[in-house]
Amino acid sequence: MTLANIEANAICVDGACKGNRGNGGWAAVFYQDGERRILSGNDRSTTGNRMVVTATIRGLLATPEYKEIIVYSDSQYLINTMTRGWERNSNLDLWAQVDQIQKSRNITWKWVSKHWRSPGNEIATRVASMEAGLFQTRDDKPAPRRRTLSANGKPRHHRHTGGKRPSNTSARRPKRS
Repeated sequence: MTLANIEANAICVDGACKGNRGNGGWAAVFYQDGERRILSGNDRSTTGNRMVVTATIRGLLATPEYKEIIVYSDSQYLINTMTRGWERNSNLDLWAQVDQIQKSRNITWKWVSKHWRSPGNEIATRVASMEAGLFQTRDDKPAPRRRTLSANGKPRHHRHTGGKRPSNTSARRPKRS
């Protein structure tokens, strides 16, 4: 599927999350009046599943009512819940919105592989990931740096000169006593 022949009624959705219950982002890519449109947003404490359902809701709300829509997603959670009746144990508030929106639209749900080479799907994936990473601000504490400690508990410094160490022992540093 290329930009030239993508269905005018298609929505590609994706969600991303940095950790479980972490910074999340969502994106919906669709075509309206011959133009590509991208909707996206983020949440500070969420899950990837919640973000993909949010992307779906926002994408569907941007389409006219009583229209045939195809929703493409690499989320089995989304597609199988809508096509195979997977039990809804979480995100019930979002599923209620999807059900309400579906009443006024004829929606076909299509699962695509994460490696599916669709411009819409790739854009949705990249934008959702970008949205999930937007939270690092000057006020946020940076993630702690990992250090390797030596046997005596002091930080170990790794140096790489690109070559082999000299074989003679006189070039090595003497041990401290």
